[in-house]
Amino acid sequence: MEIQIADSGPQLLARRSTLRLASEFRTLSYQLTEPSLSGVPAPEKYDSSRWREIFYELVPLRSAHTQRQTDEYQRAQAIRKVADQLRNLNYHLVSVNDIYNRFSTSPVLGLEAEAVRRRMEKQGRNVFSRASRQIPQRIIRWFFGGFNRFLWVSMIVFWLCWKPIGSPPLTSNMAMAIVIILVIGLQA
Repeated sequence: MEIQIADSGPQLLARRSTLRLASEFRTLSYQLTEPSLSGVPAPEKYDSSRWREIFYELVPLRSAHTQRQTDEYQRAQAIRKVADQLRNLNYHLVSVNDIYNRFSTSPVLGLEAEAVRRRMEKQGRNVFSRASRQIPQRIIRWFFGGFNRFLWVSMIVFWLCWKPIGSPPLTSNMAMAIVIILVIGLQA
């Protein structure tokens, strides 16, 4: 690791030619080298325990950054591959008979028995699934899900401020709790 300090000297700044401010700028730059990874031995002046500690803190950061770049590259490659496949679809350009031949089917007989069996094993029956009728769970989600959780908490706070904590009890706090209950009911 090499540290360089460059001094640019005093600079004069002028503002409306009456006010002059002197300021000094310094530049600090770090140049990090990885002697163990690049095969170059580390200079002897950096062969201390503190420099080794700093170096080994930076190596995992570099490998995590490299892994993130690799993941992003692989994701971009997969997206490009899918886009190319979609771009190359030409079902709308070929004749109907060619489509039947491509998918090994017939307009009269349908799929072959072997193709039907394979698809049944892989994907299951070709039927609509019944809609679940979990009405109590739906109602609970309507009243206690999403933003309504926070409304319930605020209603409890207003109620606590009305009677148990408030002395004397303020009717405005009770009114706010009732309004929040109405909002929860309307939103549900």
